[in-house]
Amino acid sequence: MRNILVPLALVASLSVAALAQAPRQPAPEFFKSTDGQELFKFYCANCHGMDAKGRAATPAMRTPSPDLTMLSAANGGVFPHDRVAAVITHGSTASPAHGPKNMPVWGAIFRSMETNDTLVEIRIENLVRYLESLQVSSSRLGAK
Repeated sequence: MRNILVPLALVASLSVAALAQAPRQPAPEFFKSTDGQELFKFYCANCHGMDAKGRAATPAMRTPSPDLTMLSAANGGVFPHDRVAAVITHGSTASPAHGPKNMPVWGAIFRSMETNDTLVEIRIENLVRYLESLQVSSSRLGAK
């Protein structure tokens, strides 16, 4: 019995060592969910923060990322749905981080994942609706 335990212990320790040295799976480049919050976390939070309140400029970003919770407040209390959808889909000349008009970023990424335009539109719409759900209410801004 003792002779069996030594080889088993050796095999177990080698297996643990092999697992510890196993290469990690690379992070996925695409995330195929259609859930707005999940899409935001995967595609947007790196620059805009998990809370969507923006981040300070980094060497890769020339300007700070905007606070996406204040879009309604900056638009007279109305969420600019179509404008937000257009920036996600086509980029914005006003926001170089999203690419110029002739080089859409997120719309192109979503289209590269799918041949189905309906799923692309669903992803964009759900992402826009999630951003709308994050808007600071006028009561929280001090309005009565």
